[in-house]
Amino acid sequence: MENYLDYVIINCNHYGTILEDSVPTITLKNIPVDLYDRVKQSAAANHRSLNSEIIVCLENSFFPKPIDINATLEHARKLREMSSSYIIDDDEFNQLKSEGRP
Repeated sequence: MENYLDYVIINCNHYGTILEDSVPTITLKNIPVDLYDRVKQSAAANHRSLNSEIIVCLENSFFPKPIDINATLEHARKLREMSSSYIIDDDEFNQLKSEGRP
């Protein structure tokens, strides 16, 4: 007799959370071209399918990861320390602002 577990398929989301056997499906219609292009580019950059990229975007939107304030502040302090010796004057600042602008 075959083992029941030989036939169990475990569905997981992109964070490893186990999903129920029946997973709902959503069909998106009338997506603006620029939005489609951005999702497609993001999917390619993250080595994901369009479907997977959309799921990750929805998960991040509805279940955002909590921000570690202490880690963020520590990162900002390190960046400030790394750049403290670089002093920029107004002329250089304005030149950098205008680069790449028409």
